[in-house]
Amino acid sequence: METDNPEDQIRSPEEVRRLKRLMAKITRIFSGQRGLTTVPGEGWSCGFRNGDRFERLLLGYLRGEISEAELDQEDLSTFIPTSLTYDESWVGTKPEDVIKGILRHEIGHARHSDYKLVAKGQRFAIDDGHLPSTYMGSWNAREDPWVNNREMQDSETVRAQMTELYRHSLPMVLNELRGGKSSLGRQLGLRDMLEWMRNELGVIDQATLDELDSKFLDPRVVEAFQKTKGPSQRFFNPNNTAEENFGIMRDEIWPIVKELEVEDFKDEVIKQLGQPQPGQGQPSDQG
Repeated sequence: METDNPEDQIRSPEEVRRLKRLMAKITRIFSGQRGLTTVPGEGWSCGFRNGDRFERLLLGYLRGEISEAELDQEDLSTFIPTSLTYDESWVGTKPEDVIKGILRHEIGHARHSDYKLVAKGQRFAIDDGHLPSTYMGSWNAREDPWVNNREMQDSETVRAQMTELYRHSLPMVLNELRGGKSSLGRQLGLRDMLEWMRNELGVIDQATLDELDSKFLDPRVVEAFQKTKGPSQRFFNPNNTAEENFGIMRDEIWPIVKELEVEDFKDEVIKQLGQPQPGQGQPSDQG
């Protein structure tokens, strides 16, 4: 196994087994009554006891084959995670505090995220004439800081682990934004998250954010960020309920995000037609 990150390491099989046992213990203890189990896989995510039924229910609801009333009649346990899938490659290489940080992050999703409301948000986006994936990405960019704040609010140990996690992942986020290939909506979500990383964890300074805004982010994203900054900060409040945040997302953040989806579509059409995009001159104007 190879790794390019200088902070990464190659663990021995014995160390990997020790860390997996520790992860299972942490997950079992801090997930409380949910009693989450850990499952090896690719990537990090929450899993459900009857994953096939959960997926069929979600797809049926998004397609309009299942009504909201039928969704609400479903047993609540269907929407509550029962397992946590962890990335085996991380266990073999990442610093231990980084792993503990992402573990507590996923435990936070299992404890605090309302996956029925996530489904309703995606359905709302469809009814509004937009992609459910656009809503999902925007929701996740704000939900992540919220669940992190809830997990950190009573534990400096968890705060230190979260700080290491986001300090470790920061270069990847900056490289993506500086590359200029992300959708406008994703740029906005990451920009709101970076603001949280500065305010809450102190892993990025204002000068770096100013450089992103002036040199790398699309001007439409910078303008949208000034509108979503306040609502996103309110969303991050650990004392909020999932229902309160659903309202902030639907009424204050989504109206801005959906306009960026329209702009993304326009940009793609212009690109496919081979026409200059906004801000670009005609070939004859460029030299």
